[in-house]
Amino acid sequence: MNEERTKKAYYAAFLPNDGKVSVFFPDFPGLFPWHDTMELAFQSAIEGLEAHMEVMADDGDEIPEPSPLEDAQAMLAERFAAIDVDGSDAVWQLVPAPDISEQQARVNVSFKRY
Repeated sequence: MNEERTKKAYYAAFLPNDGKVSVFFPDFPGLFPWHDTMELAFQSAIEGLEAHMEVMADDGDEIPEPSPLEDAQAMLAERFAAIDVDGSDAVWQLVPAPDISEQQARVNVSFKRY
């Protein structure tokens, strides 16, 4: 049976700063990719999100459900206020999440030698 799966996506704020573009994921507070251009920052965001989610899954951590835009904006505004950062120039974009349920896993197998 071929079931259609809904692909998840998470909101990220892309913030230009000093010639670079920093990326902030409100649902993943420890994930901060960046790059020189918006296009490269978006690619870094995709790759960073995939790696971050894979590590969380490997560690047995719960992966959060994507927040609605309003909630994501509120979470980030709270974090920015705590560190005195003006996020008003942020560009919000959905970043597609990988389907980590179908990722390959490396397995080590040992056999008794005869």
